[in-house]
Amino acid sequence: LAVYQKLIGKFIKKSLSDNQPMTIVQTKWMKRSVVEQTTLEPNYIIISHPKVNIDSNRNVYKGKGNLFFYPASNFLYKNQEVIYKAVKLLEKKGLSDFKVVFTLDKASLPYEDRSIKYVGHISREKVMDMYNDHILIFPSYIESFGLPLIEAALHADIILAADTPFAHELLDQYTNV
Repeated sequence: LAVYQKLIGKFIKKSLSDNQPMTIVQTKWMKRSVVEQTTLEPNYIIISHPKVNIDSNRNVYKGKGNLFFYPASNFLYKNQEVIYKAVKLLEKKGLSDFKVVFTLDKASLPYEDRSIKYVGHISREKVMDMYNDHILIFPSYIESFGLPLIEAALHADIILAADTPFAHELLDQYTNV
């Protein structure tokens, strides 16, 4: 990740500044970032959100508020540590009737607790099912789009998200966050 940020990122920014190509980004915050970090003019940047395919029959949250879900890979910027700290804080306060599900293998993270469950890689269909009765936790520091936020919102899920530009943009009109 450091190589991408420090080395490859510099080449991309220089190329955009030097060549002034038409550029497609997924979100408004990405467009603002490109404009701030390069000399590329805003009119050369097109925003195109990815198409999200969701079964329209799944749109009612049916959970009891004690099951949480984080469908994420194991990168530092995904910020799984904050979830572990929250679990420990809740247990310290005497709350234990909840589960947090990670879509990672147990060996992927150093966090072990009776309230944490590792399910490994699961199918997209299973992820969609999880939105129906689990609260989405999304503490990621940065995302290009944050697909789980959109998927969960389309399922009328309760969402706990980090206070980030991409979360604000994607969930701007959503009230269950």
